[in-house]
Amino acid sequence: MKFLVGMLCCVVLFSFDDAYAGDDIKLGTVNGVYYNEMLKRVLPMQVRITYDVEHKTFLVDWKISAWPVAYMCQGDYAGEVTKVIDKYVKWNKKATKKKVKISKTISTQDVRGIFFAGKDWNGGDTTLTYLFLSMEPTKHYLGFRMDEIVSEASNFIKSDPSIFYLPYKGALEFKRMVSSVNIKKEVNALKKQNKLNDEFN
Repeated sequence: MKFLVGMLCCVVLFSFDDAYAGDDIKLGTVNGVYYNEMLKRVLPMQVRITYDVEHKTFLVDWKISAWPVAYMCQGDYAGEVTKVIDKYVKWNKKATKKKVKISKTISTQDVRGIFFAGKDWNGGDTTLTYLFLSMEPTKHYLGFRMDEIVSEASNFIKSDPSIFYLPYKGALEFKRMVSSVNIKKEVNALKKQNKLNDEFN
């Protein structure tokens, strides 16, 4: 059932123009970067965060290749990612002060990966690894690396998502977007809008 919900969320949420799709709230986008293997250089990209009010699920998606990739998290995702970003901020301050370059895993988290292959959306459980990566002694990024996703439909359908990185300000904005304070504000705004819409039947 959770898989079907994820697929429906995915199909609806990949419409980048809609701020609200039913009870799905687009929390916003964050600017990040990724390493392009073909061009051998770092390129800009965007990460989008959406919240499914009914199922209390976060969906984080990004598009580097032809099709977007995403992961879904239920439960206390905001709490988990807040701990990660707080540690990243702490390490960032320390590494910047010492003017050193560090590459280290911060933590891992079980997530549900979603990708498009052939003519269908596919999903499977996988692991998301949060990384601390120094580009320069004074420039440190928060990395998101998702392990290979194997579709539940077939073991032969797989995806190996590219890693993306958020700069310092991007990491703080990500934390703000998924915070319980922001979620409560956005949910109240959605309820208010839905109530207003009901007056125009």
